[in-house]
Amino acid sequence: MSSVKSLACRAALLAGLFATAVELMLFGAEDVSSALTFAGRMTGVVFLAAMVLESAALFAAVAVLSGGASRHISTLLGIGILVSLVLNLVLLTVQLADGGYTHHVWIWGLMILWALWALWWEWDVWRGVSRPRGFAAGVVVTAMVAIGNFGYTQVYQPYVSTALLSTTVEILGATHEPGEDKVVVAVRLRTKNTGKVGVFVLGSLYQVSGRKPHFVKKDRTERDLFEDWGDRQRDLLRHTDVPKKGYQLLAQGQFTGRAGLVVVLEPGSEIVAERIVEFPYGAKYDVLGITANVVSLRRDRAKLTDNYGTSGRRLWVANDTHHHYNPPSPPTWIAQPSEITYRFRSRIKHSNSLLEHTRPPHYVTLWWVGREPLGESPFGPELTAIVGPEGTEPPEQTASELRQMTDAYGLSNAPSGYMQKSLADLLRATSKKD
Repeated sequence: MSSVKSLACRAALLAGLFATAVELMLFGAEDVSSALTFAGRMTGVVFLAAMVLESAALFAAVAVLSGGASRHISTLLGIGILVSLVLNLVLLTVQLADGGYTHHVWIWGLMILWALWALWWEWDVWRGVSRPRGFAAGVVVTAMVAIGNFGYTQVYQPYVSTALLSTTVEILGATHEPGEDKVVVAVRLRTKNTGKVGVFVLGSLYQVSGRKPHFVKKDRTERDLFEDWGDRQRDLLRHTDVPKKGYQLLAQGQFTGRAGLVVVLEPGSEIVAERIVEFPYGAKYDVLGITANVVSLRRDRAKLTDNYGTSGRRLWVANDTHHHYNPPSPPTWIAQPSEITYRFRSRIKHSNSLLEHTRPPHYVTLWWVGREPLGESPFGPELTAIVGPEGTEPPEQTASELRQMTDAYGLSNAPSGYMQKSLADLLRATSKKD
């Protein structure tokens, strides 16, 4: 019975070392071939080098178990066991701290238990190690270097290598030809990558709105201004009383590319688009407003793996009947059931194999909500993007959660701000040019 037990223990020792070598090979090969950063690919090279070391430890284990091992061979076996312990402790720590549940957690836990058992079962190995304190110190230093490298590549480098989009809007002019019953307005939209990292443009949205005259001679009271704030008005105007739904949406749409294409903006590149907006001359707007927003995802933090550009799905309601094409179900904090919504979605691949295998499958989803301006606000349509695992409706995000998402995936908005122009001034400027 004791011989059978000893044989099983020896087989378990060799199996654990072999499994660790396979772990390192898979992580290393994946990072060398597909990590999203140079540092990630170099980490893959380190994994493959560790795989070679672990393979040598496997052969050292055979020599030790056969009884013909030297001190150096015993040391090599000890290193192999400690490499397995450190590797799987790091994997388990990363998963529990930030990843969420996947079946891999059982693998990391099992390998940690195996490494602890192997250290206990092969305790005699340590007696053959020369200068055990120096050896232990070397292992600790190596582990700290590995952890520091991970922090440097995954935290510090993305922090200092900023991804920054700048979006601007401009109303070029307005024209009205005598005898025609329309006004033609030209607008220019621009977004530029002013950062140091390329981005995927997940979506863009511009909107043009008009406001009719609401001038009042009498000073409005402080109570009036307070009620304006409650009705989403952010410009508290003493002599302008904008009613609810006082802004009319004249145009909305994307401007960063053709439908079906995901735009990539590298550092220094930009997109410039011009649009024409028409409305009846009799509408008598006195103010035109324009705003835009661009939602992006850092290319060094995640990669789109599905055909995101053609994933658009829509849902709208007409005459109490749902009309749809494979309708999505937006969370209620993003859109109400009666609002027109468009959804774009893709699974993402994380920046390196360690993150990819310590997190459940994640998806990036962009919702384009085509609502009319609410209350006294000029803002109507909006873009909302979220990243998370499939199968659960995400709750409304707090400011800290949004910050965490931005840090983890580089998911960000680049709003232009809101520009207003007097329509009379625009028409007057155009007539002077003529």
